Amino acid sequence: MTARYLRCSDIRDILRVPSIDQMKDVYIVQCLMETDLYKLLKTQRLSNDHICYFLYQILRGLKYIHSANVLHRDLKPSNLLLNTTCDLKICDFGLARVADPDHDHTGFLTEYVATRWYRAPEIMLNSKVTTTATTPQQSLQAKYSSFISLSLGLFTRFPPKGYTKSIDIWSVGCILAEMLSNRPIFPGKHYLDQLNHILGVLGSPSQEDLECIINEKARSYLQSLPYKPKVPWSRLFPNADLNALDLLGKMLTFNPHNRISVENALAHPYLEQYYDPLDEVRTNCNTQNEYNEMICCYLVVVYVCVVSFIGRTHGRHM
Repeated sequence: MTARYLRCSDIRDILRVPSIDQMKDVYIVQCLMETDLYKLLKTQRLSNDHICYFLYQILRGLKYIHSANVLHRDLKPSNLLLNTTCDLKICDFGLARVADPDHDHTGFLTEYVATRWYRAPEIMLNSKVTTTATTPQQSLQAKYSSFISLSLGLFTRFPPKGYTKSIDIWSVGCILAEMLSNRPIFPGKHYLDQLNHILGVLGSPSQEDLECIINEKARSYLQSLPYKPKVPWSRLFPNADLNALDLLGKMLTFNPHNRISVENALAHPYLEQYYDPLDEVRTNCNTQNEYNEMICCYLVVVYVCVVSFIGRTHGRHM
């Protein structure tokens, strides 16, 4: 396991303990990073060379994350650390989940992953609406359901059905746009305002795009909106490199199935001067299988807790 999970290009040293029984604490000492991309964009404009280099490092790190079958789900400028030599590191994996597009957990994981401005449209549009309980029995059932759902959500760490690695690519696209202009491209004030910002730039979704929306109410809402034309990237970013805009368009695609993959993004002409597949670290670990084994254990624990809770509640009402 150690050999599998510690295949990291930046680990300087590991101090081992004689036995696992003697290890009571774990300390991780990381390299000092003086600032982050959010703070940098607040103070200065970036040259095309800096944008290209930062974007390459983001995608290179994301390739490693995705190779472990993990979604970061909270990529944004403040989660991209920088030092004085322009090295970039991705941080904050508090919302990271194992990627499993066939697993349906929409009942217990909300759309509130990633800061709203960097959130892919399918996250908001495919979120499941919670029903309102109308009787005491339904209310009690809802509490049990919420308890089970929360427990499973904490331990299985799967994203809702339909979520793929493309949600991270969308976030990277938003970050690229922000590096080009020093301002967020989709600064929505709330749920609907966020969608309006996205549609105002990308234009109305096509019929093929609408088919990727699982939530029927959301699909109907989009179909009811007046037609909006797509705004050319060159109009939004007139001074940007044309290759950068081409890659931006491939990242900020409404349909997640048509969004560029991290591997293809790295191979894009815009990043040609840095692209080296042999220097891009991947992991061979199967994170999903590890969590699947853990799920079985926690399901038993959750079931026992729920049965015990129901038994105590039923006993008090007899």
